Amino acid sequence: MFVPVTCAIAAFLIPTTPSSPRQTVSRQTFAAIFIVLIANWIAFSILGGALLTRYLLPMYPLILLVCIAIWRHHLGQWLWLAGLTAVAFLCGIWINPPYAFAPEDNLTYRDMVILHLQAIHLIERQYPQATVLSAWPATAEMARPELGYSHTPLNTVQLENFSFDEMQKAAADPGAYDTALIFSTKWEPPPNRLNLGKPGEHADAKYFDFHHDLTPHEAAALLHGTIVWQGQRKGEWAAVLRFPRAVDAQLIR
Repeated sequence: MFVPVTCAIAAFLIPTTPSSPRQTVSRQTFAAIFIVLIANWIAFSILGGALLTRYLLPMYPLILLVCIAIWRHHLGQWLWLAGLTAVAFLCGIWINPPYAFAPEDNLTYRDMVILHLQAIHLIERQYPQATVLSAWPATAEMARPELGYSHTPLNTVQLENFSFDEMQKAAADPGAYDTALIFSTKWEPPPNRLNLGKPGEHADAKYFDFHHDLTPHEAAALLHGTIVWQGQRKGEWAAVLRFPRAVDAQLIR
């Protein structure tokens, strides 16, 4: 979306001439579009909610219509800008940005789905009676067969995420589960790559619940478990941990 908006701002700065194409979008239409955009912005600012890109999807067509109207009125030839925008969208689908983001923002989500399928199928096949420690959306994927990840519901214990604090809470109650499915809750640039989001991580943690997930080995060490499976796909990862529990039994007469 940066590409069409930047092009629209640049085109808007070009003065029109008597020979410029007539504006085909009325002021009333522009006003209606801006009212909807501002209402959406105010609603999410006041009501809050998760910071998810999908909540903005209904606004994208309106912004693109405004951009095209500006291109046409100020430049006349606008199809090449539309083509550039299409290329930018395709790049955004396939190329990950240099900062942490939710996997669902592009085709990284496919990698996440494949890893979750592999992990849940292994749990269902080898540990069908397990009680699995995990976080959303994996807890829903295991508990609801209609989502297509499992054939039968699996027992789950839910964490908010796989941060150190949350995993410490799980470590304090080891008897509540015997298996864990942990995974990357966001895509992050590799340690040796450019990360534009790193300077703002403190503010993101304060206002947007940003956190770093423990790695499978760190989680296994903290929870005293064993990694029985792990997989990686283009920066996404998932792992299954098992916890052999010693149970004391007494015969009560």
